[in-house]
Amino acid sequence: MARGQANYGWHLVGLAGNGNIKKFHSREYQADPRLRPKLMLVTADSVIVPLTVNVEGGGTVTSDPSGVSCENKSCLVEFPQGADVRLTATPSSNNVFAGWQGACSGIKACLVTMDQIQLVTATFRQAADTTTVVLQDGVKGYAGTRDTYLYAFPGHDKINFGTRDFLQANVLQAESRNQLTMLTKFSVYESEGGPIPDGTPIVSARLAVYKSSVYNYRYGAHRVLVPWNETETTWLSTQAGRSWTEGGGLGRGTDITVTPDGEGEVGWAPGWVEIDVTAGVQAMASGQANYGWHLVGLAGNGNIKKFHSREYQLDPGLRPKLTIVISNIQP
Repeated sequence: MARGQANYGWHLVGLAGNGNIKKFHSREYQADPRLRPKLMLVTADSVIVPLTVNVEGGGTVTSDPSGVSCENKSCLVEFPQGADVRLTATPSSNNVFAGWQGACSGIKACLVTMDQIQLVTATFRQAADTTTVVLQDGVKGYAGTRDTYLYAFPGHDKINFGTRDFLQANVLQAESRNQLTMLTKFSVYESEGGPIPDGTPIVSARLAVYKSSVYNYRYGAHRVLVPWNETETTWLSTQAGRSWTEGGGLGRGTDITVTPDGEGEVGWAPGWVEIDVTAGVQAMASGQANYGWHLVGLAGNGNIKKFHSREYQLDPGLRPKLTIVISNIQP
């Protein structure tokens, strides 16, 4: 274009990856103008501004746009003046993120505008001093679980199953009328009615649901990206008057995260399926919304499996649970 060719813009053509529909913010997006499409030009006379990232303790800091990848050291990376750089802190094993200093503070995601020379320090601490918190309805007064299952069969795709004392799941096959899948959510932090103080560093988190029937299967726990109502959600709707992007809440990148926070497998006999969801709970601690998880079937026997829901009465200890290890060393 600088040499005289016409400027008709660009056509973004998909090359590879997941085949489901993806959504992007357009120039009309109102909630945060910084997330609208942008074109960053680096010319011979462009101003480049340095960003210094210090990493103290066991962890890694990365950036979007890419450039920063610092682990247990200091890094200096240059960005065009005016660029918005989002930094993400990821603790290594047995460490917790204790917070930002400098251009950012607290433990939530760090957004740095490169309008001047910037310095950010990310502090990680060993998690030797910890407490384990088990979130399970009916145990120690906790009542913050919400769960349901979704059924694709015509007619049933408009029915809510949020008050049942069981959950169901089976193989997910495109266009199948017999698809079943499960949703579960836990109130974790005090601001949402949970027991853990906001801002508490998370060491680990494990989600568990008890399979009461036979048949083996493997599940992935995808974080849900939109709000849903336990007594209203169906295969077609997240809540009254609002539809999933894809039936069953299976829209990758729109209804649920593209990749699961973790995966877990349960054998043929009744028993727990446990999934490491540390990444998801840490993301919630950093400010991302908590809409729970969608347990999506990955592989195994194709028959219907039953799990105990939060309404199960015979043994509250077999209801869904979220076990969180928190650090007693506060940021």
